[in-house]
Order: sequence, then structure tokens, then C-alpha cells
Amino acid sequence: MEQLIDRLIQIDKEARVRVSKAKKERVKALETVDEQRKALEREYQDKLNELIAVEQQQAEQAKTAALSEIEKSKQSLINGLDALYRTHEAEWVQQIVSRVKEG
Repeated sequence: MEQLIDRLIQIDKEARVRVSKAKKERVKALETVDEQRKALEREYQDKLNELIAVEQQQAEQAKTAALSEIEKSKQSLINGLDALYRTHEAEWVQQIVSRVKEG
């Protein structure tokens, strides 16, 4: 009977050791999973930051190109107005002078 009780105590001790070991392994596994999750999050954030940088660069290039086109258009309009003024300068001056004399 005493041997049976000793055996039960031994089995209980072994079971407690196994449970303790299992708990430690579980904690370690949870830590590993958490580290892997954090690594994936960092990787995702890095890729997202790269994509954002590329998009910002493309947007800046598009903005620069659009501003350049606007500047060209503005300069073309100014040149056209200057040419129109040079072509009709004498005529317009005469019309202004004649209207002032009439008025």
C-alpha cells in the first residue's frame, strides 16, 4: 500500500513537472508568435512607407510637369498678346486719341 502511495506521489510529481514544462513552452511559443507578428508588422510598415515614398515622388513629378505646362501655356499667351499689341499698337493708339478728342 505504501508503495502504491509512493508511486502515486511520484506520478503526481512527474505530472506537475510536465505541466510546468508545458506552461513554459506555451509562454515561449506565445512570445515567438508575438515576435513574428511584430516582425510582420514592421515589414508591412516598411513596404507601406516605400510605396508612400514612391507615390509622393510620382505626385511631385506630376505636379512639376503640370506646373511646367501651365508656365508654357502662360508664356505662350503672353507672347501672343505681345504680338497682338505690336501688330495693332499704332491702330489702337490712334483709336484712343480719336476717342479722347471726340469725348
